[in-house]
Amino acid sequence: MHEELLINSDHVLYMMIEHNTSANFVVVGILKTGWKKLCLYNKAVGSCKETMVYCLMDFYVHESRQHKGYGKYLIDYMLQDMHLCAKNLAIENPTKNLLEFMWKHFQLSKIVNQGNYFIVYEEFFDDAFNERNHNDGGNG
Repeated sequence: MHEELLINSDHVLYMMIEHNTSANFVVVGILKTGWKKLCLYNKAVGSCKETMVYCLMDFYVHESRQHKGYGKYLIDYMLQDMHLCAKNLAIENPTKNLLEFMWKHFQLSKIVNQGNYFIVYEEFFDDAFNERNHNDGGNG
């Protein structure tokens, strides 16, 4: 049943693997992302707007591979693949570690809690938000 949910979704699973031998590999890290229609609150103007947003829904790097650059590489790969900046992501249920990671690598710290398990950063509402997320609706 869970397999069917993933197959029929618009989610993208990025996976970083490391080959031990030609026949064996281990998963180093994963990212689960996808477009979602969210009602976002912009505290600068005091209003909500429903829009399609690219979301980071899960992010994990194996404990033995943390603090070695793998997580940054994985996020950078996804951002390049989607033609986005880190500030353009909505993040679902971020952990303290993920928030610290976003500050360390992308200097993002001004959280706007959306009240729906997602957060965005204040920078999300810059021009890039209006041009990228609202106008193309996630189609490019």
